[in-house]
Amino acid sequence: MIEASRRVLFFPSRAAFEQIDARANLGRAIIFAAGAGLVLGVSGGVINLFFADEAIGNIVPLAIFNAIRLVVALLATQGLIYELARVTGAHGAFERQAYLGALFNVPLNFVAAFASGFNSLLPGAGIAIGAAILSYQILLTIPLLRAVHGNEWRAPAWWVVLIALVGNTAGVAISAVLPQ
Repeated sequence: MIEASRRVLFFPSRAAFEQIDARANLGRAIIFAAGAGLVLGVSGGVINLFFADEAIGNIVPLAIFNAIRLVVALLATQGLIYELARVTGAHGAFERQAYLGALFNVPLNFVAAFASGFNSLLPGAGIAIGAAILSYQILLTIPLLRAVHGNEWRAPAWWVVLIALVGNTAGVAISAVLPQ
């Protein structure tokens, strides 16, 4: 999954998404998101040990909450995007869309979580980085949707962009309200 993630993050195109192997499934997407959440929670807990006088006993709950948060955010975001696409006549598989979405959403959410820490060092930096990440997620969602739902989905480009915009913005809002 790491190689596939690198491919779609650094060389995004419909073809890049279409070339991802057929092992794409929901279970792999959930494990990828949960694993990244655990790493994020443990690393955040360790950082807090040194800089925020956090108790060592808080690392495990923080890791678990981050794992749950990333999984819920991924499924909610991809579910909303999938349903919006289905309303416009798309017929692709949700499992494939969730898997392919995890390839870029999980690493970008990981970076966004660390970027939010920059607000204390340089006010506004975390917000600017977060906005750039959201913009990139929207741009990556467009070829993802075209790859998952295929040529028979005749939605106009502006509709696909609107689905990507609404779905990813709602995903950020969902992620923000979940416990961290």
